[in-house]
Amino acid sequence: MLEGGFYRKDNVSISATFFSSPETCYTVATLTYDADEYCCEMKTVGPRLLELDKSDRVDFFAVYEYAEDRIREEALDPETELGKAVHRAEHNVYI
Repeated sequence: MLEGGFYRKDNVSISATFFSSPETCYTVATLTYDADEYCCEMKTVGPRLLELDKSDRVDFFAVYEYAEDRIREEALDPETELGKAVHRAEHNVYI
C-alpha cells in the first residue's frame, strides 16, 4: 500500500522512487533463513554482486547486514509471519 511515497507492509517500507529507474530493479541476491544455523544463507544471482561498483557494494553489504539482523529478530518472534513459519516448519524458510 502506498503511503506518503512509501510502500509499506508490516515492518517494511520501500520508497516508491526505488522503482522509477529500470536499471535499479533487479535481484542481486536472495536470502533464506536457516533456523538450524540461526542465520540467513545468501545466494547471489550470477555475477551481479561482483559487477556492482565499490559504492554500490558498500551499500549492498550495509543493507544485507541490516536485513540479516532484522530477519533474525522476526524469526525469533512467534507473533510475526516469519516467526510463525519458522516455529511451524523448524527448518529453512525462503524469504
